[in-house]
Amino acid sequence: MADEDEVSLGVQITTDSGEPLSPGQSALTVDLHFWSDLADVFVVPSTRFTLPYPNRVVGSGEVLDVLPF
Repeated sequence: MADEDEVSLGVQITTDSGEPLSPGQSALTVDLHFWSDLADVFVVPSTRFTLPYPNRVVGSGEVLDVLPF
């Protein structure tokens, strides 16, 4: 169950190289393409996040930059 202060947003992840993500990779720079306009409200530089898939955390990171649509 999600924490009441937690927000979940759907996202497509792409790597800088265009290669697919693989188990065991670490220290990647990726682009997160959110499916919701609500990302404009919650996703700002320095925001920490986790990536659950489907019921476990498979990654975490920090937002470095936000580009406008």
